[in-house]
Amino acid sequence: MADDSNGPPSGGGTSAKVFIRDKVYAWLPGEVIDGSASSPVPQDVARATASVRVTLPDDWDQSTFMPDHKSIRSTGADGTVVRKVKLSDYAGNELPLQNVDAKTGEFVGKSDMADLPHLHEAAILYNLKDRHRRGMPYTRVGDIVVAVNPYRWNHGIYTEEMRTFYAERLVWNVEEDNLSNRDSILSGYFDRLVHEPHVYETSAHAYGGLALEGGEGRDQAILVSGESGAGKTETVKIVMTHLASIGTTAGAAAAGGGGGKGEAATLETSPENADVVKKILESNPLFEAFGNAKTLRNDNSSRFGKFTKLHFHAPEGSPRAVM
Repeated sequence: MADDSNGPPSGGGTSAKVFIRDKVYAWLPGEVIDGSASSPVPQDVARATASVRVTLPDDWDQSTFMPDHKSIRSTGADGTVVRKVKLSDYAGNELPLQNVDAKTGEFVGKSDMADLPHLHEAAILYNLKDRHRRGMPYTRVGDIVVAVNPYRWNHGIYTEEMRTFYAERLVWNVEEDNLSNRDSILSGYFDRLVHEPHVYETSAHAYGGLALEGGEGRDQAILVSGESGAGKTETVKIVMTHLASIGTTAGAAAAGGGGGKGEAATLETSPENADVVKKILESNPLFEAFGNAKTLRNDNSSRFGKFTKLHFHAPEGSPRAVM
């Protein structure tokens, strides 16, 4: 699969690449071979149908749970599966289009899903699936970071160098072109950012919001939500570790009470304060012992909500900030 290709997706006629519903996989990619996903809706909508050939990507067997389920396997000579679907079962009586390159017909993935030409449930799921396959657990949706639990530790994306990179780029050495601008989302703004989506991006922006002076600095809140086994507890640990280290980077020392986003004060995140955060993280097992339970997806699932408050102190004369 190709990523971040240019050009509009193909569609229309009998070669439209679409998604169809499936009881096992939720959505499957396919190609219309009879009927049209983009033609005017017939008067008798209840009876309108389209024949769709299921077209699985080349890496399906390696990147899919239960890749050999009988619902997508055929005993036919050509090894394909053709389904006749009712258009009335889909929103607007149309099949959702795939995001593909107009020239190559290959899948188009985006690091920010706000930049997907066709944004719907199937497109979101397959974009996340493609990034997960390539070892990229994080995907951006505007200012929100979506994380897919990789169920393995990706050592390369949680290094000290990565923590410093996001701190330097998003807090201490911010370029004007990298500041968030929601008005530019539809024009592909976030897709042009040179850094990949990461939970460090969230923690760095929160820290920057705390450190900003001139009336802009204010208390920050980070909401981490998801189903059982999604990785919420680990994500909170990663965020807190990053928050504790941002003020100790070289950029923080160079700022010296100024620089960064406007006039950013270096919040007091000394080694002693970082040690406090470490103690908070190490106390998690104690709290979890009172309310964790085994679920279908997690042997040690938190059965309660957690609320953690961190106080950061700016230099004398500046108000303290809370996260």
